[in-house]
Amino acid sequence: MRTLCLAVRKLDSHFFRAWKKRHHDAAVSLDHREERLEAVYNEIETDMDLLGNIFFHTSSRNLSTFLRRKILTAKVSCSTLM
Repeated sequence: MRTLCLAVRKLDSHFFRAWKKRHHDAAVSLDHREERLEAVYNEIETDMDLLGNIFFHTSSRNLSTFLRRKILTAKVSCSTLM
């Protein structure tokens, strides 16, 4: 079973600029990159309003990749939960 969720959160420009800097620092970190990125993502992925979700069952990773690509092409942020 797979779940795609679409959510939104308004950010003020000051918060976003500071977050973007922390994200960049985590992304280029040579130490504990994955943990640092997860912490930064957790900062921004809170207090969101859920707009919708899609549940689907597939054993094919290709379908998941196809759906993700289509959503990203539409310039919509998405997360895939497995």
